[in-house]
Amino acid sequence: MADEITIRASMEVLKGSLEMRRTPPAFRATLAGTRYSGVIQSITTSVTALSIAGSVSAGGGWCWIRNCGANTVNIGRYDGSTLWSFVTLLPGEYTVFRAASHTMHAQAVGSTTELEHVLLQA
Repeated sequence: MADEITIRASMEVLKGSLEMRRTPPAFRATLAGTRYSGVIQSITTSVTALSIAGSVSAGGGWCWIRNCGANTVNIGRYDGSTLWSFVTLLPGEYTVFRAASHTMHAQAVGSTTELEHVLLQA
């Protein structure tokens, strides 16, 4: 089979004279195999590796991340000394993207927060 994943996203802003809408059509992506990893994980103020099930390949895939906690969290690549964040999520925010690797790290701002993340093989 193919095209088992459906991705939808839109954004709208209206502030003063600024008005912008982006509502591209949904698109479909293929799930490679039948494996996924999904968990709600406590993220501390120290850089924390995201817990990805060993059954999901190292090649990455479609990633859905939601900040379930009360504090901001940064997500990115950790080189051993610096977290190079590519996503910042405030409480309640979420994002969907294709991850090039399943190796991702996160760091809470202020105090520990809860992060829900799902990785689908793609």
